[in-house]
Formats: sequence, C-alpha cells, structure tokens
Amino acid sequence: AVKRLLIHRTTDRMNKSTVAGELRNIFSQGTNAYTVELYNAFYRDGTLSLVMEYMDWGNLEELIAICPTIPEPACAYIASQILHALQILHTKANHPTETDKKGRRQIHRDIKPANVMLSKNGVVKLTDFGIAASAETIGVNSFVGTATYMSPERIQGRNYSTPSDIWSVGVLTAQLLLGRFPFSAAEGGFMALLRQVTECCSLSLVDQCACSQKAEDFINHCICRNPDDRSTAIELLQHEWIVQNASNGKDVLTGLLGTVGEPAASSESDNS
Repeated sequence: AVKRLLIHRTTDRMNKSTVAGELRNIFSQGTNAYTVELYNAFYRDGTLSLVMEYMDWGNLEELIAICPTIPEPACAYIASQILHALQILHTKANHPTETDKKGRRQIHRDIKPANVMLSKNGVVKLTDFGIAASAETIGVNSFVGTATYMSPERIQGRNYSTPSDIWSVGVLTAQLLLGRFPFSAAEGGFMALLRQVTECCSLSLVDQCACSQKAEDFINHCICRNPDDRSTAIELLQHEWIVQNASNGKDVLTGLLGTVGEPAASSESDNS
C-alpha cells in the first residue's frame, strides 16, 4: 500500500524539516506485530510517498461507516491491539544519536479510526506514525492531529505527553460501542464540541447503549480530565474488560468483516 503526503503547499524549509522528521520518526519505530510496517519512502514533485504493509480489508473508519456499532468483544480486541502498539511506542527509546544519548518516549498524537488498519483475518494494526514525536521534545503545545480525538490538555494548548494518546483510545472505544461520536456538536457547532471535551470528567455509556459496566469503567480509566489520573497502556491491557473480552474478539471481528464485505477501494493521500 502507498500513502501519499502532499506537502507542496509549505515552504521549502518546512518541506525539508517535515520530510526529515517524518522519516526519522517512522523508521525509529522498527517492526512489531501491532504497527503497519514501512518498507520505503520517496519524495517527488511535492509528494512524499510511503510504501507500507498492505492491510487487505481497509481501516476502522471504513468499517464504522458500514457498521457504526461494533460488538463489544470486537471493541475490546481492537482496543487491546491499539494499546499493545502504544505500550511499545510509549516505552520505546529512539535509536540514540551523537547529540541524543538518552532514549526518549514517543507519542502518536493522532489515534483515530482512519489510522487503525484491518485485515480480513482480524489483524488490527496502528499506522500513521509520521505524526509521532518524542515526548520530551514536544511536551510543549504543538497542535498536530485530529481535533475531535484530542485530549483536553491538547485542545487547551497545554503541555501533553503519553496520556494524551490514552484519552484518544477512550474516545475511539466509546465511539465503537455507542455507534456514534461520544461528544455532540448538534448545538453550538465545532467549538461547542471542543468545550464538551475540555469539560468532560467521565462518560456514562450503560444508559445509552447495550455495553457492559466493565466497558464503561475501561473508558473512564482513559477519559480523565487530569492526564495524571489516566491509566497507562500497560495498566489498561490488564483491565478486566480487556482480559475477559479481547481473547475471542478477534474471531468476532473476523466474522463481522466477512459479513459486511469490503469497503470501496480508495487511494490514500493526505494534504499538508
């Protein structure tokens, strides 16, 4: 699969910085069972092309467009695979260079359904690590990623780190269970939606859908206004909801993918 990043709108200086940073961060991740592998990358005529592992079903965004509500075991399994990827990302050190002898944690910064890839046999992998950055170097207030899945601290322009990814996992998981985005912009538009995010302390899902109390508890371990109160990826992988549901969730997801059929083929490209 080839992902194309259109970067010709930026200045030459930004082009060089963006391309170099993208490639450094992607290659620094290495290969593991939970992230889409990058095979090659090349730049031509304002377009950076990334040659990546092919996931033969599509992405999670395409699945929820066809089937908005995902069965709870499949939700737990999908969440577990994202958390495995984040566990590696959040604890992994960059390859040291002469100017950086200390290993630095990484954060993804753009956890969303479109960046969760699926294969027909139920394999789930996280992608788009070009936006990933070192926690120590970006613990400032850069606004990169998809705003609707951003944590309160990011929306407010405050310092952020690995807990910001955990918030996004909670929002994504709630969306899968509810069959809709957990925050609403029906009144007041997009800014009202962001205000809901920044004021959120917890989500009550049991009264809104057929999910279990344990699923709601899992999500509320992710969606805490204070980043320090959020569980880590390692802790969430040990949560009772994940432990009890994720093991058979792959079979449930595989069956669902087979039932709904394949999404329409599309050429994946981003504008920057």
